[in-house]
Amino acid sequence: MGVIAMLIVSLHSKLHVMFALLALMSGSASVAIADVTIDACVAENSLIHPHLAADMMSLNGFCSSVGGLIGFSISGFLVHAIGSQGTLGILTIPSALVILAGILLKDVHIPNFPYGQVRMFSSCCLRSDISTLFACTKFSV
Repeated sequence: MGVIAMLIVSLHSKLHVMFALLALMSGSASVAIADVTIDACVAENSLIHPHLAADMMSLNGFCSSVGGLIGFSISGFLVHAIGSQGTLGILTIPSALVILAGILLKDVHIPNFPYGQVRMFSSCCLRSDISTLFACTKFSV
């Protein structure tokens, strides 16, 4: 999702503002999905190795912060060196690396997984979220 969105923004020279906004939002969503996936892996490994839980979470936050600082630091230089569209084209690299990591990392298959319980729990959470949203809108009016 992020690779395609960033390629569209970087390669299309006369992209309509709404389509560019949607592409940038989908690129940000792909980064958020990757971040949540990494957090889930850290949480899963924290259950397996509870004595390392705090260290894994700290390392995750540290790496994310350092990556953000490096990205913000070099973005200005890249815009001057290769232009704004070229810089947006470079943003396809992290999304491509997430796809590569997803292909290379093997996940354990769990036979007879109770998908019905997950669906029931998800629908219960969705109903709760919607009722909270409507309760908040009543107070804001």
